[in-house]
Amino acid sequence: MLTKLVIAFALFSLIAVPVGSQETDLQRIADSLDVSTTKTFQFTANGTMYSLGQSRSPAAPWPRQFVKSMTRVYDFTTGAMRDETVHMSGETVTTGPEQRAVTMVSGGHAWNEAGKETVARLFEANDRAHQIVISPHGILRAAFANNASVTKKTIEGREMTLISFTDRGKHKVAAYANDQNAIEWVESSYGNPVVGDIKVVLITVPIVTLPGPNFRKGLFSITTANRLWICR
Repeated sequence: MLTKLVIAFALFSLIAVPVGSQETDLQRIADSLDVSTTKTFQFTANGTMYSLGQSRSPAAPWPRQFVKSMTRVYDFTTGAMRDETVHMSGETVTTGPEQRAVTMVSGGHAWNEAGKETVARLFEANDRAHQIVISPHGILRAAFANNASVTKKTIEGREMTLISFTDRGKHKVAAYANDQNAIEWVESSYGNPVVGDIKVVLITVPIVTLPGPNFRKGLFSITTANRLWICR
């Protein structure tokens, strides 16, 4: 009788352990980016920036600027972000000179640095805070915090993992991850104090795989309240 109990317990253990240790799709994607241990993250880029809605006429293109360098730093522990860009006008007639801009956000406060002075930009706080949420690490942190739903969806013949949630009970967010656990694009929105809700699309197209899991150098675009970034 004792032998039968031991065998039955052993079989139960073999069955129960794998089920209990199974990773969810969301946890697997988060683990591939070391979300639980990543407190800060920095990237650098260069490319082109367009000022949305700032054209001289409805038929004219958005004003273009060349971004010589851009450095963005996220601090996920404090909900803060810092951008530093060096850019110049990209219009044929008015190319140059270079301009340096430093923008920051922490919680519900946003400001710019101008030399030793700081200039409050509270009306841009929602936009900048939203950029933290839709970053690859930020989107996964927010997904856990907001009890995201995770489903499989076939898009153009590829199976993608769709992560959906409502950010802080206000705005819907949808992120798409590929079979390599990399976030390829995010569709979302945030509240602008002047024009209301603004749709934001973040697109990442991997080009070169760098050492380490899922850290890639590539082309991406960010559409925000008044800027379209195309960075490399």
